[in-house]
Amino acid sequence: MGVWLIPNQETVEALKASWWTWRPVVRLLRQASILDLERIGPIPDSSLYAEITVEQAEQIATFLDSFLRTLEPNERVLLDGTLTDVPDTYEFYTAESELYKNYSAEPEWLARFRDFCRVCGGFTIS
Repeated sequence: MGVWLIPNQETVEALKASWWTWRPVVRLLRQASILDLERIGPIPDSSLYAEITVEQAEQIATFLDSFLRTLEPNERVLLDGTLTDVPDTYEFYTAESELYKNYSAEPEWLARFRDFCRVCGGFTIS
């Protein structure tokens, strides 16, 4: 289960993200205010649909370029937007105060998403 990013460019492969990875990315993009995500359409925190134009995809790629330069290789973004260098143990946190620890986006995935945004020609989130 997760989110598929379906490129408009037919020669580009779709990119899949688990909910564990995607939700921190959505929060990061919202916090950065690089796009008016609510105007675009519902961005999935559940199984919803949205379309990202080529211009918006380029904005995301540009933002991620800058953001990735600020990350240390061992850091990842948590659901609450904080950064941590604590390795993911894949433990499932059930305490209400720790649920955010279940979600994180690592630099490697963010770089794949950035690269995808550069060549996708816009994409659909489904």
